[in-house]
Amino acid sequence: MRIRDATPDDAATMRAHMLEGFGNYHEFAPAGWEPPAPPEEAFRNRLALDSHWCAIAIDDDGASLGHSAFLDSADSGHPNPEPGLAHFWQLFVRPSHRGTGLASELMTRAVAAAHDRGYTTMRLFTPSGQARARRFYEREGFTLVREFDDDRLGLRVAEYRREL
Repeated sequence: MRIRDATPDDAATMRAHMLEGFGNYHEFAPAGWEPPAPPEEAFRNRLALDSHWCAIAIDDDGASLGHSAFLDSADSGHPNPEPGLAHFWQLFVRPSHRGTGLASELMTRAVAAAHDRGYTTMRLFTPSGQARARRFYEREGFTLVREFDDDRLGLRVAEYRREL
C-alpha cells in the first residue's frame, strides 16, 4: 500500500468512497433519509483549491482504499470562517480496510499537513449517530464542541475540534 497526494483526477474515486461510506448511515438516519450525492465536478473543484489538501491510499494493484481531506475554513462553505482553522471535510476508508490502522494513518497525515501549513486548529463534522466515527475522532484527540441539525445533510451533526 502507498499513500499519495490526490489530484483533481481522483474526484470520481473520492466521490465513490463517500457514497460507499454513506451506505451505513441508514443504520442511524431517520426513515426515508437519502445521502446527498454531489456531482464529481464538486470534488474536482475542491481538489483544485489552493487551500485543499488530500491524501489517497492505494493498494499494490492500484485499487483505492480510502482518503482524507481538509481545506481552509473560508473555503469550506460553512458559515463563520476562522483564521487558522482547517476544516477536515472527509475521511473515508473502504470497508475491507476498516480497523487496519489506515484511518489513523490518513488522519495523522492530515493533522501534520495542516500544522505544516500554519493552521492552529482542525474542525470536523460527523453525524451524531455515527458512533464508530465519533469514538475514532475522540481517540485521535478531537473534542466535541456542539451538536446541531444540519439541513444540508439532513442529520443531527456533531462538531469536533483539535488543537494543532
